[in-house]
Amino acid sequence: MRAHFNDLLLIPCALPWVLWVHALLGWRERYAHPSGAEILGHLVVWALLAEGLGPLLFSHAVGDMGDVLAYSLGAAGAAFWWRFSGSDRRLVPASDEWVTD
Repeated sequence: MRAHFNDLLLIPCALPWVLWVHALLGWRERYAHPSGAEILGHLVVWALLAEGLGPLLFSHAVGDMGDVLAYSLGAAGAAFWWRFSGSDRRLVPASDEWVTD
């Protein structure tokens, strides 16, 4: 848990902020929960960047498939939560407040 806990939280913590930026740019619906394609797409891109390209660019970086597993478990848990939590709360803020339907 000590080595991979932050990797487990990558998708649940970072994806809402990335999707908020996407909404500001008009690339996605503003108040929608992340779709499966969005979650999977960002998981693949981040895994390739962090575990594939990172070690090529930085001498101190090491590609680790354990990290990819942790990203995947975090993404699966987040997808389950976003799909089945029953919450009306949306992930993307409208101005300064979180909105509910």
